[in-house]
Amino acid sequence: VVSTQSTGGEPSCALTCVGVGKWHGNGTHYRDGWKDSRTFSGKAYIAVDIRRCNFVSTPVITASVRSEVSTFCPSLCNSEVYADWFSVYTLENATAAVMESNKCNLHWS
Repeated sequence: VVSTQSTGGEPSCALTCVGVGKWHGNGTHYRDGWKDSRTFSGKAYIAVDIRRCNFVSTPVITASVRSEVSTFCPSLCNSEVYADWFSVYTLENATAAVMESNKCNLHWS
């Protein structure tokens, strides 16, 4: 386990790599959290650095989003997936400000 809500683990022992990309940036690529898409109008995306997983090829990523507060977060779709990072976009229109306001965390494996 590389990253969780509270602690990390030893990535070299991981058979399955999992993590949480927090809405405020912890656990995300460049630690910058949700961003507004320049490609898909009205959508937000988040990129996650998975280098510590030490994948030797492109992994299959499963991702879901969950709010820290009593609200809903939109559905996601995988966009780019590489051995060292991946990104997901919101399916519904949702800006980065909405994702941050709703405190939507990305849970992935």
